[in-house]
Amino acid sequence: MTGADTTTPAGAHGKSGSASAASIAQSYTAQSTGGWGFIAVWFASLFAFSIAIHIAASGHALGFIPVACIAGGWALSAVGDSYGRIAMIACLLLALSLNVWFFFRPYAPEVREASYPVVDSITSVQEAALDRLDALVPKGRLYIISDDSWVRWRILQYYYPDNSLLYVPGPASPAGTPLPVWLIRNRMRVRDLDPKADLTIPGCGTVAWLVNLRYRGDLMSLAGADEDSHVITVPVHPGMRFQLGRYRISTSSQLCPGMP
Repeated sequence: MTGADTTTPAGAHGKSGSASAASIAQSYTAQSTGGWGFIAVWFASLFAFSIAIHIAASGHALGFIPVACIAGGWALSAVGDSYGRIAMIACLLLALSLNVWFFFRPYAPEVREASYPVVDSITSVQEAALDRLDALVPKGRLYIISDDSWVRWRILQYYYPDNSLLYVPGPASPAGTPLPVWLIRNRMRVRDLDPKADLTIPGCGTVAWLVNLRYRGDLMSLAGADEDSHVITVPVHPGMRFQLGRYRISTSSQLCPGMP
């Protein structure tokens, strides 16, 4: 016992508690401000990139989804802190309802690409085209030519690795536009082709064209041409020539192995 007065002075607890609360508030405010700043920079950089490249490209939406979800979660948390759990749940339900509603009924034509009707339509077309190719593969040599109109080349090269795939993007683009033209086989890009030169394909078997409808009339005028599920098939022989927009395609003059 030292006799020292260990009694806490009146009001000391209150001052200490106030100082702690103020410190926590300052720390929270700094973290919150820094967090929002980080999100703002994240969003602004994505937005600037989209404007500079192509703001209507649907793939850019993938970059916005994480930052939008984080910002939304942060906003919901702020609502909960300020107005209570019930208000936060109400805002969450409203946000979910709007997401579902706009997925089925887009609020503007520009965003229809990510809506259920468009996604369902694209899926149906792709499934029908793939079913058609599945039926053609067992019938003999099949060469696939695609400009990415109906089924993406990545899907084609994955499901049909044993069939040669000629990828000819943007046939309607100006002749001087630099675009890649690839020959793909066994899920590998085996050759880069010159889009300005004649593109040679085998002169035997059947060519399956998955190209824009603007070329349908020219292809269907060829002997033996048939169409089913947006897949146009043409039996080929040596010496044939095709014009697909900016591309000149010809069949080899040599007979394929096994032909008389």
